[in-house]
Order: sequence, then C-alpha cells, then structure tokens
Amino acid sequence: MKFMLVIASAALLVACAEADQTATYDDRTRSYSGKADQRPWEAQPYGGDRAKWERELAQRAMHQNEYTRTR
Repeated sequence: MKFMLVIASAALLVACAEADQTATYDDRTRSYSGKADQRPWEAQPYGGDRAKWERELAQRAMHQNEYTRTR
C-alpha cells in the first residue's frame, strides 16, 4: 500500500513540474519573440546557395522512386 502511495505521489509531482510549451509573443509589438527560423538553404552545408539545395532535394527525391531502381 505504501508503495502505491509513493508511486502516485511521484506521478503527481512529475505532472506538476511540466514546463509551459507555448510560444511567447511581445504584447507591445505583437510579434513572436522566440528563436528566429532560417531558410533551409541557409544552413551549414549550403551556405545560402538555394540552387544547390534544390538540386540535392531533387536528387534525394529521385532516389526514393522505385522506378529508377528497377530499370
């Protein structure tokens, strides 16, 4: 019985400690104040080259096609 009480109280404590996961907005400017997102082609391997990102994306999609594997 004591074991169940310990488990129940531990579960209640864990549930109370959950952090709020909602996005925060600045009330004065009505803008998002979280981490700014970047475009996918601005990431490390591409360095802002959108054409290279699009080529690699098309190549990856082509390799997922079963028709090209069976020819």
